[in-house]
Amino acid sequence: MKRLFIIFMAMAMAMVLLAGCGVLEEAAEETGAAVTTQQTHENILFTVLEDQLLPPEENIPDAQLEEVYRQFKEAVANRDLEALDHFLDDEIRASFGSDNGKQAFYEFWESRHDAMWAEFDKIIALGGIFHEEEQRFTAPYTFRGMPDEFCSFEHFLVVGDGVNVYAQRNAGAGIIDRLSYNIISRENIYSDELWIAFWQMGDDGFVQVGSPSGAGYVQRRYIRSPIDYRFGFSRNESGEWKMTFMIAGD
Repeated sequence: MKRLFIIFMAMAMAMVLLAGCGVLEEAAEETGAAVTTQQTHENILFTVLEDQLLPPEENIPDAQLEEVYRQFKEAVANRDLEALDHFLDDEIRASFGSDNGKQAFYEFWESRHDAMWAEFDKIIALGGIFHEEEQRFTAPYTFRGMPDEFCSFEHFLVVGDGVNVYAQRNAGAGIIDRLSYNIISRENIYSDELWIAFWQMGDDGFVQVGSPSGAGYVQRRYIRSPIDYRFGFSRNESGEWKMTFMIAGD
């Protein structure tokens, strides 16, 4: 059942990304971003761009939210479902279906608690942004931090400083390049097989990229889509800070 769910989510994300912003060539023309390699390969999924998206310093100006978020991170660290419940809004959105609320959230993550905690860990580690006008905190920063000239469907991010690009598909191979928070553009966008494999891949898997030093491999854990899982905290009608969404896709 778990494998069927992963395959379904992989196919759904692949279709969303294919429909998002048109073909890669059109997106590249619109952004004008300089691609740092001209190499092509039937298995390359991303081309590294010179542009970077550095993580901002996380700043939460609201003292109440800061304390709520501290307690939330503690609940995640302790894998405490009972404590987590306190932070969820009654109408939290967990998917793009019609069902919202805590029950829908728990049903969505039923029997997949390990995956849920792992997603929370990744999001928290990347840091978030407080949006003053909206009075909302969203994380990770990659969700709404992408510059407007880049399409969230066509461009992903290398999330890490000095991320190794290996000559072969293993961590024991030689290192041909290092990347730091680079924006990367999608290749082979019509290869459903490659993209389903990408979304099914575990963190320790390797993804082929075209880097300034040639074709190489980056561990999957360091590649993130702006529309991967993200969450947001807003005030409810009672003035309490609650998580109003934990969702992926668009």
